[in-house]
Amino acid sequence: MEPTPIYGVSYIATSPDDSHFRTVTERMLETYCKKNADYGSSFGNMVREFGDVAMVIPLANKTDRIKTLVKKGTSEVNESLLDSLYDLANYAVLAIMELENRQTDGN
Repeated sequence: MEPTPIYGVSYIATSPDDSHFRTVTERMLETYCKKNADYGSSFGNMVREFGDVAMVIPLANKTDRIKTLVKKGTSEVNESLLDSLYDLANYAVLAIMELENRQTDGN
C-alpha cells in the first residue's frame, strides 16, 4: 500500500497507535488554525518582544490549568482536560517553531 501524503508528509501506519497519533496531530492543526485566525501571530510576537521566557509562560499556565482540572474534575469556563492538553501541545509546537525559525534565520 502506498503512503498517504498529507501536508507534504508520507507515512504508512503500522499500528492503531500510529493512526491515532496522526488523528490527534490533525486535531492539533485544526485547533491551531482556528486559534491563529482569532489571535494571529501573538505567540511569536510575544517571544520576539519579551524573549524566550514568553514561550514558557503559556506552557506554565496551561500546565497549572491541567493540574487544577485533574484535581477538581470540573471547569468554571467549560474547558475540558482534553482541550487544555491540545492547547499545551500546540504551545509546545509553537515554541519549537520559534526556535527552529531562529536556526533557519541564523539568529
